[in-house]
Amino acid sequence: MAEQMQTAKPAVAQQTPVTTTPMTDPQTSPFEEKPLWKKWWFWVIVVLVVVVVGAGVYYLV
Repeated sequence: MAEQMQTAKPAVAQQTPVTTTPMTDPQTSPFEEKPLWKKWWFWVIVVLVVVVVGAGVYYLV
């Protein structure tokens, strides 16, 4: 019994092989900049400016 325990190899979990190929196209970066007009905060600012200017014109006239 003692000999079996000494010769028995411990169970080792199988590891997934590591790949070096990128998951995305190397020419497109995940941090690639969008045009300004495609960003959500740009349109929030545009709407706020239009509302403020419209309210200002309405109350001044």
